[in-house]
Amino acid sequence: MTLAALHAALRALPPAPGDTLPVRDVLAAQATVLDAHAELGRALGTPGATAQELLVREHYFRTQERADAAGDREVDGRFEAAVDAIVAGERDTLARLLAEDPALVHARSPYGHRQTILHHVAANGIELWRQWQTPQNICELARLVLDAGADPDATCEPYGHRDTTLTLLVSSCHPAEAGQQAALVKVLCDAGARPNGIDDDGTPLWTAITWGYRDAAEQLVACGARVDNLVFAAALGDLDRVVAYLDGTERAAGPLRICDYGPVLDDQHLLEYALIYAAGMGRREIVEYLLTKQPDLSVIEPIDGATALGMASYAHPAAVRPHGHPAIVALLEQHR
Repeated sequence: MTLAALHAALRALPPAPGDTLPVRDVLAAQATVLDAHAELGRALGTPGATAQELLVREHYFRTQERADAAGDREVDGRFEAAVDAIVAGERDTLARLLAEDPALVHARSPYGHRQTILHHVAANGIELWRQWQTPQNICELARLVLDAGADPDATCEPYGHRDTTLTLLVSSCHPAEAGQQAALVKVLCDAGARPNGIDDDGTPLWTAITWGYRDAAEQLVACGARVDNLVFAAALGDLDRVVAYLDGTERAAGPLRICDYGPVLDDQHLLEYALIYAAGMGRREIVEYLLTKQPDLSVIEPIDGATALGMASYAHPAAVRPHGHPAIVALLEQHR
């Protein structure tokens, strides 16, 4: 059974739009579907897991105890139908559901990720059977939800820290594979999502850079994200700013932290971090310039533990760079 088929099978279960059921009853019904397909553990990345274990993980409850504690929450059939319509690209269904119940745009999933309808357009931090595609009309669907009154900067915490739709989007492979990621960044920012993040700390741009999504990063800057430090300038391919930061003409406010929840970068190695992320984003001109500054090529970045060579070699799973950046790999190998 594919993820698309699993989505269809689970979508057919109660509650129907207009009805509600407790979380525990919905999980029990979903478990019967999963039990009938032993191969789903492999498809969902957990071979050998029981149906209950898969559901606890996929619904982001993290533990069985948390799933049990949420058992009395009501699963709203209209909310579930609306997010399923986003996955399937069903504009008319989504529009009808939002018209029938305008409060849906402010509702949250009863599952552990607690996402709103708008969060689901990012295809991230939700059940894998709702991540099998990003439809080509996703921007239109997002505008429908935003025009209905959704908060473009609402937060959720599927990964243990605050995420907005924007930060979920710029770390999601599915919109990138569909060629819709950058366009959806613009839709969100045009609707009021803050390109510098809800804490004005550059978290969306950090997220796009550390996940290697070049088009999304460039669109964030076009929407007003600040390029206000050496690493950002290098990753965005802004050679003039790179030169200015290195010669002291421009100074960044420090210390430099990767996202509001991430590590503080060692200011003794900002040159190396700039090189690493420039290599990951395919900025050959920047890499060539930074190599003239005698960087230590053994330095690793603190998220994935990659060197500049490792970052340039990485073949991105979203097919935005299926073979890495071979020209930059060759350049870095010459300087080893």
